[in-house]
Amino acid sequence: MRFNPGDMVFSRNGRPSVVTGRKETGHIILERKGENMERVRNFGVVNGLTPTQRKEYEDVVNKVRQEPFPEKRIEALQSKVDEMGMDPKKWVVKRYLNAELSHLMNSERIYPNTFTVEDDFTQ
Repeated sequence: MRFNPGDMVFSRNGRPSVVTGRKETGHIILERKGENMERVRNFGVVNGLTPTQRKEYEDVVNKVRQEPFPEKRIEALQSKVDEMGMDPKKWVVKRYLNAELSHLMNSERIYPNTFTVEDDFTQ
């Protein structure tokens, strides 16, 4: 498994750490305390994003969290997801934003009045 800088990992004894880079030998460098760890804790386990994708995700979530009411947060996040559309370069970020939207909706118990399903949905 390949870890990117900013990914959260857990040691054998369950302690969370954040990947900050790689040594020349290929081993990852971990940080257990500090600014990077606090930033990762703020956004939860969001692994697998490149630094550019992670920055975009964090910017959107920070902007949405500034809204005072949960309904407005959900509305802002949904509009950002809709804005991304079917852009193939943004599908990974869009999936993480959809997960954040689902988490927010379930946490606040606010659900949409209409549900959309993709035409090409297969099981």
